[in-house]
Amino acid sequence: MTDYKEVGKKSINGVKRVIYMKPGSSKQYLKHKGRMMNVVKYKKMMAKKAEPKMKPAKKSKKNGKKRGGDPEAASLTETFNTALKQIQLLSTKQ
Repeated sequence: MTDYKEVGKKSINGVKRVIYMKPGSSKQYLKHKGRMMNVVKYKKMMAKKAEPKMKPAKKSKKNGKKRGGDPEAASLTETFNTALKQIQLLSTKQ
């Protein structure tokens, strides 16, 4: 690993960070999670993390819609049940 020389402190994203440089280079580095990282890449990464994430739009609920079959079929079963009850009443009377 290349040796980095401490240059000084600099305020990056409102936080004072220690800045390092490689000998013979003009790029600035800082420590991030125990590793050396280029200051420019660090700023881009932090800006990307700070962006608000878009939430998916909620689907609207459709109320009043009945489920589970044909509405005409339900009325047919009701008429069948009432007819069956009438037949049973007539058969018990005789």
